[in-house]
Amino acid sequence: MKKTLLILSIITLILAGCKKFDEIEASKVEIIEENIEKGWDYIKINVEYDYPVELEAVTLYLSEKEDMSGAESYCCNVEGKKFSVEVERLKGGVDYYYCYEYDNGYNVIRTENKLLVCKFTVNGVSFTMIAVEGGTFQMGATSEQGGDAYNDEKPVHSVTLSDYYIGETEVTQELWTAVMGSNPSSFSNNPQRPVEQVSWNDCQEFIKK
Repeated sequence: MKKTLLILSIITLILAGCKKFDEIEASKVEIIEENIEKGWDYIKINVEYDYPVELEAVTLYLSEKEDMSGAESYCCNVEGKKFSVEVERLKGGVDYYYCYEYDNGYNVIRTENKLLVCKFTVNGVSFTMIAVEGGTFQMGATSEQGGDAYNDEKPVHSVTLSDYYIGETEVTQELWTAVMGSNPSSFSNNPQRPVEQVSWNDCQEFIKK
């Protein structure tokens, strides 16, 4: 009797394991949020995902070619249902393609290749930003402008900017709402239109958030 119960218990465990494996096999890793900070010569990626089990390992592949030939691999830091990675000393100003490789403990899954862009996600709304290399330029009114320039526009002086990001497009009404909680725009029938009816102070609050 005990032997029969033991065999039934083993069969039950095997069937449960097979069912779990089938569920995992049929599931796809869903990216909930993917925030990519792409500087002139570095990237930082933070990802939150959904999957039946916690991934055991995640590898990032980077290549200058769309077919991922000659790709370099980087191990991600996996904590629960999140993973992150930081890569430094990349070629400045070069476009990179990337993909992930997931190890779920049963098999290895590789994602499709994508162009790496700086992308931030706020409350489910994604926004792409472009890295701009810093530099020095001359700012102010020159002597030939004479009386056409105000006094506070003089003299010409050097201004140095560090590397920074600029939005690929104007801030959309959708993004403004996701950050600020409301949409002040008059032409509000399309969330992909640029936000309007905002003041300089409103924009400072938006940036802080």
